Amino acid sequence: MKVTFKTHTYATLLAYFYAVILLLAIIIRYAEVTSFNTGTLYYIRVAILQATYILLLIYLTMLLAAVNERRSAVIAFSLFVVIAIAGNITIFIPNYQGLMVYLEIYSALSIITFIFLAVEIFKLRNPIINKYYKVLGAIFIAQILLKGGMRFGLAYLTEKYDPGIYRFGWLYADLFTLFTPIVLIVLLKRTEVLLDGYPQPAQPEEEYL
Repeated sequence: MKVTFKTHTYATLLAYFYAVILLLAIIIRYAEVTSFNTGTLYYIRVAILQATYILLLIYLTMLLAAVNERRSAVIAFSLFVVIAIAGNITIFIPNYQGLMVYLEIYSALSIITFIFLAVEIFKLRNPIINKYYKVLGAIFIAQILLKGGMRFGLAYLTEKYDPGIYRFGWLYADLFTLFTPIVLIVLLKRTEVLLDGYPQPAQPEEEYL
């Protein structure tokens, strides 16, 4: 698929869709709507969320290639897509005991890939691409550090204080993930000017014709 203003518009709409379903997923999870948190509906919800996220990552990779960014950056994003797909497979396999070796290898490759991606994001050349991909990279890094720190911090607070802290802590962490689609929407809107078929703004005297 060629990256054009038309496909870019579709990607932007997909980012809006991702923001809506992510918010709905958080509401459903913490409202404890049982029918959507277990069984078939749960897996459908997760599949839609993850498929949308991966499609957006694929488009971000294609966008880098379309504006002739560094090949290493395109490779880094491509690997990140592969890691995202590989990680999502485990969601649909309940027997984690049989996946221990796979998860260990996956974790190691994820760390390496993410470090590679973070370095490449901060070496992008295009001033518009550079600016907004940096913000996206910062959001990715913040989410990983937040969720990693929460696992230890909340476990300690829950043991020493109120067990309800664990639930509210993860609620705030999940709400923070909403920054991802918000940044994606801003990134896609701001990079429209780089694409073929972008409608140039009308001249001031033409606006009143």
